[in-house]
Amino acid sequence: MTPVKITTTQTYYANAVKNGKLVSNITQSFHLNKATGKKITLINQPSTKYAGDGAFTLVNGVQNEKGLARSKEFLGFEGTDCEAVIDLGKSTEIKEVIAHTFEENGSWIYRPKSIEVLVSDDGINFQSAGKSDMFIEVYPLRKVGVSFTALQTRFIKVLIKNFGTIPAGNPGGGHSPWLFLDEIEVN
Repeated sequence: MTPVKITTTQTYYANAVKNGKLVSNITQSFHLNKATGKKITLINQPSTKYAGDGAFTLVNGVQNEKGLARSKEFLGFEGTDCEAVIDLGKSTEIKEVIAHTFEENGSWIYRPKSIEVLVSDDGINFQSAGKSDMFIEVYPLRKVGVSFTALQTRFIKVLIKNFGTIPAGNPGGGHSPWLFLDEIEVN
């Protein structure tokens, strides 16, 4: 069996056959963008409870479409922010960065407060490209992004701020919520 190289956004189907009988079938969609498969470094590490496949979870091209049923596809930050640096490998034109998040308040999982995108040519000196707290909602999955005039950059720092404190009267009121992320998309 040889590996399948994923080069375009599409859905792949596979069947496992043993002794001529179907034993399982798998469907997996991949959504490729300019960050897919690139080197990513996390400044704040996720909780070991929701560590996914490490930082690579955020650039693997797999967007969670099943919520907590596929929790291994999330990175969970317990009361902390997510700060990630993506190395595109070379100067690349970009105009948008989107973070795919999850919200389930009853489980103490809240959408982020905001996202800020910073860019750099050297990976050391960053300048802000924009900030947003506007969400596209397809409950419980959400997207928050920043669009800006197209620019050339090699390094992208993405700061995704935790919600803050869970409001009183809600499950977990007064405590720090979880921040769940499953993909950072760069276009």
